[in-house]
Amino acid sequence: QVIDFPAIPVQYVSNSPFYLEAQSRAGLALSYSIDDITVAEVTAGGLVTPKAVGTAYITAQHPGSNNYTEANAGQILKVQDQVTSISIADAEKDIAVYPNPVSGNSVVTLDCGITDEKQLNGSVIEIYNISGSLLETLPVKEKITQVKTKQPGIYFYVFKTKDGLRNYLKVIVK
Repeated sequence: QVIDFPAIPVQYVSNSPFYLEAQSRAGLALSYSIDDITVAEVTAGGLVTPKAVGTAYITAQHPGSNNYTEANAGQILKVQDQVTSISIADAEKDIAVYPNPVSGNSVVTLDCGITDEKQLNGSVIEIYNISGSLLETLPVKEKITQVKTKQPGIYFYVFKTKDGLRNYLKVIVK
């Protein structure tokens, strides 16, 4: 009897409950437990409710049967207070910039991927430096927007619509 228990992504205190994804290769029912109930609640059926910042160890187990021996597997659950970083790989799906990298004192072209002018109305591009300081906010009036580059460095361009859609892109200026 083997239990496959994939890593648990970082969770946040404000997250909704979620189910664990452990599976018995023999197809047997599993139960779950946690070593620190102040961090999260875990039901025997695998429903996890984040409660507080911290780290806990979750165990998936099967007590065994006539045909299978007892088995268990565990994963670490890390709960954070808020999102502290942006996954650039995930965020770049709907917005494109070219060229990237780009030379300083030139122009980059941003394609926001939206063709509906109503959705573009009120949209902006915010430009942040590597330290997270907002440098500039530019209105977006068309699907394609040209932006004059800054001095050499790494910048984050955040495309925001009035409906709350946000896309993030890392831009490198040489």
